[in-house]
Amino acid sequence: MKTADRGRRILLFGGTTEGRRMARILSEHGIHVTVCVATRTGADCLREITGLRILTGRKDAAAMSELMREGYDCCIDATHPYAVEAGRQIRKACAMSGLPCYRLLRRQLSDQELHRLIADSIRQFCAEHDRYEDAELLSCAAEEMEQSMQASVCKSAEEACALLEEAKAQPGSSGGILLTCGAKEAACFSPLLRQNKNGVYIRTLPSKESIRICLDAGFPREQILTGWGPYSVEENVRTLEDHQIRYLVTKDGGWEGGYPQKLAGAALCGAKVIVIERPAEDGYEEGKLLRMLGIE
Repeated sequence: MKTADRGRRILLFGGTTEGRRMARILSEHGIHVTVCVATRTGADCLREITGLRILTGRKDAAAMSELMREGYDCCIDATHPYAVEAGRQIRKACAMSGLPCYRLLRRQLSDQELHRLIADSIRQFCAEHDRYEDAELLSCAAEEMEQSMQASVCKSAEEACALLEEAKAQPGSSGGILLTCGAKEAACFSPLLRQNKNGVYIRTLPSKESIRICLDAGFPREQILTGWGPYSVEENVRTLEDHQIRYLVTKDGGWEGGYPQKLAGAALCGAKVIVIERPAEDGYEEGKLLRMLGIE
């Protein structure tokens, strides 16, 4: 630890996996870290890291700017890759207060990495469940399942809802729908509930706020599935099979969000996938940002 690090103060926004990891590293280097998270759930995930000051509650740019006046060396935006509005408010607040702002990126898997992870996950699942006795046959089957998986990409939850409405309107369409894109997007799928209410499930965190948002969007309580991610392939397969899911909606949350495991589960169950693409953004991955902050 550098002696100079002890007097440094950094403001970090986000309770993401990469945000928690960054907060831990900074704290271990003796830096005074204030972490702002939107919910109590996010705060609870940070309790095990010693030395942090944790603030809970959503803030707009004005409230963020007021906080920044306490005196920090810089601000790190480690919010979720899809939290576009939160990022905009953080950048605005930094501009208002003159505080340097660094965006911490979640690493995005390349197509090659993603395909390999999906095939490997399918292969491991089949081996653990004795689906194929011959190793070569197992390997071929995993590759075929990964390649046969049908995925559509769209730009928003609203567009995903429209695709699902169109698909469910087709003659002979059957099977349930599983939404795994978070409670914040629940209201975007309200039109779908009017068309096919009994077959639409949403998976979200087991917090009162998340459940309330889903209920307000029109989801029956029994169709709100709660739990802590990221989910394993086995957990995804169990959910897809238990609810006879034909369509899976997800965001590209990378490895941290269990994205490959979701796609592997869909491939194993023959479910079609709709991916809400990750918004384009500029920033720095963990290693580079740490070097920029003088931390090796």
